[in-house]
Amino acid sequence: RAQLPNEERPTSITFGPDGRLFAASMGGNIYAFDTSGEATVYAQGFHLPIGLAFRAGSSDLYVAARSFAPAQQPNAGKVTVVRPDRTQLDIVTDLPCCYTAEMHQPNSLVFGPDDKVYLSIGAMSDHLEPASPLEAAILRFDHDGGNLEQFARGLRNPYDLSFDADGRLFVTDNGPDHGGPELLYHVEEGAQFLFPYYPDCDFCPEPPSELDITEPIAMFVPHGAIAGITAYTHATFPKQYYNSLFIALWSAFPGAQKIVHVQTFPTNTTDFMLGLAAPIDVTQTPSGGLVVADWATGHIFQVSYSNDET
Repeated sequence: RAQLPNEERPTSITFGPDGRLFAASMGGNIYAFDTSGEATVYAQGFHLPIGLAFRAGSSDLYVAARSFAPAQQPNAGKVTVVRPDRTQLDIVTDLPCCYTAEMHQPNSLVFGPDDKVYLSIGAMSDHLEPASPLEAAILRFDHDGGNLEQFARGLRNPYDLSFDADGRLFVTDNGPDHGGPELLYHVEEGAQFLFPYYPDCDFCPEPPSELDITEPIAMFVPHGAIAGITAYTHATFPKQYYNSLFIALWSAFPGAQKIVHVQTFPTNTTDFMLGLAAPIDVTQTPSGGLVVADWATGHIFQVSYSNDET
């Protein structure tokens, strides 16, 4: 379908209210694609932007990224609104960031059925107790940045979020360095997930006896680098796909580099799209297809369904 220019690498994709595809890049640009697949810079000046989301009923684009310190080193995260006139307004600042040069920061953001913003944010360590209630968590706040609060916690590096048609929230979470699996969770308010209390880790802290830990609904190959997720809510694909999930496994480890289809409640996982180099995100198109962003190549692929029986 398209490719990012100048060998840039995508971090996430979304569709705008006008039907255009938007992509964030590691180079700090936000690109908009026209119907021919040509990309133009829509916004720039970000440091490792990942989260992209448009608020329903508006053309305001919300971006989650890193901030710059005075010495031009990232020391915090933020959420910025890009207005239709391309002006930018930081609405949430001083968020926890960053575990490494390219990992664990304010990641994905999505608007919920309540018109609040839900933001996933990584831990500042691999397996240590969080120092702040705003790290290793999913945060929630108003569209103007007010009423920031923790919604759920216990996530090492929650890369992406998606609500399904029933208003249920799901999150992908990268497993720990010691080799634990990649995790997919159903998120309810107040939930505590596995981080940092991994049961297969000899050097991780023990959970408090009174802590109620929510288990993942699916697990994937260790070091598979689970990344983008989207809930399929269109009727174009066959009915078994409706209200199920598609997730991207990014890394070059065996068993990854693919898009996986996940049916929920009960959970069942099947491979959906193979032959990718490093798929970083997947999202639904306005017409009911899918698009997949490949980080390694900068390509964006379109997946369509045809019921042609001739």
